[in-house]
This record gives sequence, C-alpha cells and structure tokens, in this order.
Amino acid sequence: MPFASALDEVYHQVIKPTLQGVGLVCQRLDELPDPTLITADIVNYIEGADLIIADLTYANPNVFYELAVTHRTGFILAVLRRLGGLWGGDRLALK
Repeated sequence: MPFASALDEVYHQVIKPTLQGVGLVCQRLDELPDPTLITADIVNYIEGADLIIADLTYANPNVFYELAVTHRTGFILAVLRRLGGLWGGDRLALK
C-alpha cells in the first residue's frame, strides 16, 4: 500500500490489528528501521509473505509494481480500493 497519510488510518486501525489478531505479522516497508534499497526490499518481502494487501485507491504506480511482483509469485492477494478512488476496478482482470 502506498505511504499516504490518508491511508494510515485504514492501515493502523483496521488492517494491522486485524492481521495481528489472527497471528500474522503485518508490516509496511516504511516501518523498517534501517534505510535500504526499497525495490529489493519490496521483492524480498513479497516473496517471503503469506498474504499481500494492495490498496489501489490512488492508482499509485509503485503499488502497481508491487501488484505485478505479487502476481508473479502466485501468493494470496487482497486488493482494496476506497469508494471514490481515482479509478474503477475494470483495470484488473480479477473477479
């Protein structure tokens, strides 16, 4: 999910506590303590994940990249988009 303050509320109040409540580790790359190459981290964390949540509300190109990496891995994916987001779901081939 993009690092946008408008999405922080959903992440911190809904997504993270829900996943932690069922025993999963929930982490965004902006929560990592050490500065590293973000593209390498994205691929490594996606490849090591059991679940990926992609928030496509703002049609952020970085999130589309992460979505493509996730698609390549075949892992479980949850796609979110707030009502009134910048684009419709017709850009995804998901039902």
